[in-house]
Amino acid sequence: MAGGQFFVDESGDLIFFNKRGKPVHLGENGTSRFFLIGTARIDEDLGSVAEQFNQLKNDLLNNPFCKHIPSMQETKVEFHAKNDCSIVKNEVFKLLRGLNAEVQVVVRRKEMILDQAMKTYKLTGTKRMINEKELYHNMIIRLFRNLPDSQDCSMVFSERGKTFSDNSLAEALGKARNLGVSGQTAQTIIRKMSSKENIGLQIVDYFLWTILQMYEHDNYDYFGLLKDKYKLIMDVDDLRTSEIGVLYGEKNEISLDKIKMRK
Repeated sequence: MAGGQFFVDESGDLIFFNKRGKPVHLGENGTSRFFLIGTARIDEDLGSVAEQFNQLKNDLLNNPFCKHIPSMQETKVEFHAKNDCSIVKNEVFKLLRGLNAEVQVVVRRKEMILDQAMKTYKLTGTKRMINEKELYHNMIIRLFRNLPDSQDCSMVFSERGKTFSDNSLAEALGKARNLGVSGQTAQTIIRKMSSKENIGLQIVDYFLWTILQMYEHDNYDYFGLLKDKYKLIMDVDDLRTSEIGVLYGEKNEISLDKIKMRK
């Protein structure tokens, strides 16, 4: 992964226990079965990209087929894959297909994380709640471990992720890049922004939603439109063939059949 400008977001949730401390039924009552963190490196002028998306937004808001769709009030503020109607999604995907972007995603299977936590409890008798900060920290390290420590870069994280402070993000990125080990002095500029303010964050939201649709709902259609944009998908908890998980990319193309872990 080369240097440049990166936009980082998450998809899914980190809900494992209910208010009484009991494990939730993953995939029910609005909880997800997977949690993703991903980054999109965009190799285009962000101002020009923003103009394209703003023009699309204006066209959609003036489209008579969209005017009375309730979700358009949210689309008026920002593009958000979970909330946008199908007409909006179709047009956004057309722009994304022409975008010069490279995407990497870390996928965690919440069932596996919860199972390990419960095994630890049974072995030790000490209830160890899942540490969200530690989980997020390790995912960030995996996400950026291949970033050369000799190249400057700018990273924008979505404010929707509440787990990290600026300092803890810098710490995780420093470990990922091994700064200081090779004698290089690359600079990493870290910012946290609202997705409403940054089109790059709205773009990575769509890329992550696409992967979540495949894992959560067996829907490959959206991914099929953008598959050439994904450089690496790290399925950390699929340990069937490797203790580091499964890496999907050009040499090992992802498919619905491959990601299913049959018991």
